[in-house]
Order: sequence, then C-alpha cells, then structure tokens
Amino acid sequence: MQNPQQSQIDLVQVSLKATVGAHYLLQDISFAAFQGERIAVLGASGAGKTSLLRVLNRLSEASQGSIYFEQQDFRKIPVVKLRQQITLVPQESKLLGMTVRETLAYPLVLRGVERHRIEQRLKIWMEQLHIPSEWLDRTEVQLSVGQRQLVAIGRALVVEPKVLLLDEPTSALDAGRSEHLVQVLRDVAKRV
Repeated sequence: MQNPQQSQIDLVQVSLKATVGAHYLLQDISFAAFQGERIAVLGASGAGKTSLLRVLNRLSEASQGSIYFEQQDFRKIPVVKLRQQITLVPQESKLLGMTVRETLAYPLVLRGVERHRIEQRLKIWMEQLHIPSEWLDRTEVQLSVGQRQLVAIGRALVVEPKVLLLDEPTSALDAGRSEHLVQVLRDVAKRV
C-alpha cells in the first residue's frame, strides 16, 4: 500500500511554450497532488487550464520543468502505461462511432478484461452515474452533448484510474445531473 503522505503527482516549475510564437501557455507551474485529493483549476478562458490537463496526460510535453507520477519521472513512463493510470476526459468527448455499450466497454476490452467482469463494471458505473440502459444501443449522434459527456466520464471511471482529469465535466449537464456527478466524484475520491 502506498504511503498516503507521498504525492501522486508533482510538478516542478513546469512551462509549456506555444507551438507558434514565443509566448507561454503555462509558465513555472509547481504543485503536488496527493492520493484522494480533489483539485479544481480555475481561471478565465485561455488561462491554460486545458493545456495543464494535456500536459498531465502527456498529450502535450512540457517545454521546461519536471513532472513526477508516484515519484517517477513522467518522461520515463511509457505514454500508454501513464494514460492507463492518469485518464483525461476532455470537455468535448467523442464516442468514436461506437454505441454507448461499446464506448463504456472499450478501455476494458483493450486491457483484456474478461467479458463477465466488463459487464459487472458497466452495471456498477451505469447505476452510479444514472446512465439509463436505453442509451446502451445509441450512438454519439443520438445523444445530447451532456449525455455524451456523462458517457465519456463513465468510460474513464470503468477503468478506475489512479488519477482522473476532467476538463469542464459539468458544463454540458443540467443542474440535477451536475450535482449528482459531483457527488459521485466525491464518493470516488473518498474510496481511494
């Protein structure tokens, strides 16, 4: 068991330079995130919130500074292995032309999880997130933006990652679903 006092993620003076121009999207960001902790990053549009999440999931590589995951240098962890432990749900998630059932099961299928265990996990997370079974055969075009967002969050939660990065997770949800999602995420953080 991991020492709860050890940080899971450490950023030390991390900067991200724009690919075009000489300005920085992130500059000298330092913080530590601990197991079970919930952190919200607030800022105006264009402040770098999404850029920070992309760096933490290695969709973008930091221009400067160091990042550690469980005291291991980010750059020494294979990207696929890192993303299996640090999962990002972008603000506008895609279901990749799959049905809701296929979308929820996909990351577990990739990991070679047995079919009956996949069904168990889907049932658990669908119940917790209040994803109706009527959605299972629907595709992306048959869902609202908020419904797609909820399914994408479910897809991330079924793998039970060590770190879950959510970019504006409630922006497309109505107030009731939003409040419920926040409660589910609180409960998940308590169980860690």
